[in-house]
Amino acid sequence: MSEFFLTQVIDTATRGNNILDILLTNRPTLATRISATDTRMSDHRLVDVALSVSPSLSDREHQSPPIIGFRALDFNRGDLDKLKKPISDFDWAGLQSSTSPESFPEHFTRALLQICQDHLPRRRPTSGRPKVLNGIRRRKRRVKAKI
Repeated sequence: MSEFFLTQVIDTATRGNNILDILLTNRPTLATRISATDTRMSDHRLVDVALSVSPSLSDREHQSPPIIGFRALDFNRGDLDKLKKPISDFDWAGLQSSTSPESFPEHFTRALLQICQDHLPRRRPTSGRPKVLNGIRRRKRRVKAKI
């Protein structure tokens, strides 16, 4: 156990004089109260461990990080024909001549991203529902509409 930096926190007998139940952790200070009580239903003792951590997370920790870059743009809802003109009008040769070959890909990507951000809508935030459930909901609505 020490090889993996784990500590056994149950140190009281759980059946007879033996410790049969194992609770390994790399943070033994989180187990604040450990008890083993007799029960009428078994010759094993009931192990109760109180932990000093909260299993719930705040809403902020559940949210995914904001989407940035090209992934933040909705190419499906955007008018791609209107996007072609600013891309073709941009001075790509001037950008290439004004930057080093090593930094050109980064400058090219930034310029293209800026054009796309100016002419495409941002993606809508997801509903938070799994897509599978959304598909089931759609099928239910179609069935109800037919009835």
